[in-house]
Amino acid sequence: MTGRPVALTRPEGHPPSAPPVVAATGLVVQQGSTRALDGVDVEVAAGERVAVTGASGAGKSTLLLALAGVLVPRSGSVSFDGAPLSTCSEAQRARLRRSRIGIVFQYGQLVPDLTALENVALPLMLNGSRRRDALDAAGALLDELRVGDVADRRAGEMSGGQAQRAAIARALVTGPDLLLADEPTGSLDSVAGERVMASLLGAVRERGAALVVVTHDATVAAYCDREIRLRDGRVVGEASPR
Repeated sequence: MTGRPVALTRPEGHPPSAPPVVAATGLVVQQGSTRALDGVDVEVAAGERVAVTGASGAGKSTLLLALAGVLVPRSGSVSFDGAPLSTCSEAQRARLRRSRIGIVFQYGQLVPDLTALENVALPLMLNGSRRRDALDAAGALLDELRVGDVADRRAGEMSGGQAQRAAIARALVTGPDLLLADEPTGSLDSVAGERVMASLLGAVRERGAALVVVTHDATVAAYCDREIRLRDGRVVGEASPR
């Protein structure tokens, strides 16, 4: 390995003419004296499922936050649906995350004082939907992910797997084009993790959304079409884990 950034090519089945949902070019993110990302190039096509792997500190979560527009790179660029995020204000990037970019964190991060149903409905209400319409849509999605029976429970009253599926429902309820998942099974046992991944993959496939999942777990990576390996903030390899 030379340690230099590796330019990624689109996998088979995604024609070059199709614009990527999200693309990063020459991405550099500085955190203190450390370059968390050091010249990363990534493209993700519509409907593609991509795993990002690497040791702790490799830059995986930083890449996810940069693709979401949460972190602003020191240099390089991130484009979503062909438009550079650098031209968007923070308010505009926040609106994108409430509508077209869904995010799932390792511990779900549900609002503790709200029920699962209210948590899932929240993005719709923030986007201006009527409460009743938002709750109806949230209930339908919880049923789809097979956690409709916990709709009236708060986060502390659910199992880890149930809470994580509710968090997935919240990320998907607005019909995003891109779902970003950071270690979605990292806090779960193997059985609950498999159920969460099955729910996640089934939901994004049904909607034709792209998925980028950060994981340490080779089993999770094997669910994806492509694996991107990071080391010390650089892309050092790409492969199909299947």
